[in-house]
Amino acid sequence: MIRRPPRSTRKESSAASDVYKRQKHKYDIHQFGIHFDRNILHKRIKERLISMLDQGLIDETSNILKNYRLSDDHPIKKAVNYKQAFEFLRGKYPEDVMLDKSLYATRQLAKRQDTWMRGWEEYTELKDGNPKILLNSVKNLVSSL
Repeated sequence: MIRRPPRSTRKESSAASDVYKRQKHKYDIHQFGIHFDRNILHKRIKERLISMLDQGLIDETSNILKNYRLSDDHPIKKAVNYKQAFEFLRGKYPEDVMLDKSLYATRQLAKRQDTWMRGWEEYTELKDGNPKILLNSVKNLVSSL
C-alpha cells in the first residue's frame, strides 16, 4: 500500500498517528514514501509554485475573495500558497516577497511531511523516487507471504 501524507496540522498528525498505533490491523501494512535530495526537492517545489502562478493562482484567490465571505480563520486562508496569495492581494507585500514566503512555507510543509512519514511503521523510503527500491521491496513482501 502506498500512502501519501495528508495536509494537516501537527496536532492532527500526532492524534492520527496515536490512533493508528493503537489499532490492530487485519492486514500487514507496508508503507512507501518518495524522498528526494533537498536540492532536487526545492527545485521541484519552485517549479510547481511558478506553474501554479502561471495557471492562475492569483486570479483564483481574487475570485474567492470577491465571491465568498470567508472568516479570517477559514482553513483556505491558512493553506500554503493561498495564505500568501491572500496577503499579497491585500497589499501586505509585493509579488516577489509572496513568492519567497510561498516557497519557504511549502518547503516547511514538505519537511514536516517527510518527518511524519519517517515515523511510520514498516516504512520504506524510496530515495529520489528510485523504482528499483520499490520493486525489490514489493518482491520481498510477496515472497514472504
